[in-house]
Amino acid sequence: MGDWFAAKETGFDLILSGALNRQQHTATLIANRLQHPEIVTDPRWNEFDLDGVYAGLAPQLAEDDPEFRREYEELQRDMADPAHAVHRAWRNCDTTVVRAWILGRYQFDGEAFPDFMNRVAAAFASLPQDRAVAVITSATPTGLCCGQVLELAPRKIMHMAAAVFNTGFTTFRNGRLSCFNNTPHLGDGERTYR
Repeated sequence: MGDWFAAKETGFDLILSGALNRQQHTATLIANRLQHPEIVTDPRWNEFDLDGVYAGLAPQLAEDDPEFRREYEELQRDMADPAHAVHRAWRNCDTTVVRAWILGRYQFDGEAFPDFMNRVAAAFASLPQDRAVAVITSATPTGLCCGQVLELAPRKIMHMAAAVFNTGFTTFRNGRLSCFNNTPHLGDGERTYR
């Protein structure tokens, strides 16, 4: 991505990044390629903690739903193998957990969906409108920003987030969605999810 931005002579006045390792690593690679001196870290751009959501909600869902319990037990078995495809795919039980999180079906100690939405919305609202800003974030914050601009319901926001390619970029201009999920820097077979 950094090579593509450099080849297109794309410059940024500001590079922001979430605090997660993968976000920081991507931001550093892009900044180095563009010879940009500084990356500003803003944890409001962090992805939600899917592991924390699972830890808080899956036991409650498993208690209420035998089919979910079966799927969840299968997921846990498959996750024990680091090479298993489960680490790169979305399963029905993932959707069930995230949907329960969005709907606030159960209480847990982690970040509630409305709090996550408000965190990302505040970060998005704080972006300077008169500067070229690159934000290195993750799929769900990208989906939330798109959803906010397009006035989508939370479930539709998650559909947008699920469509985001790894290293895909989305462009906003003047508070409007200009381009979504661009990947011109990737070759055939390089587009991946999750």
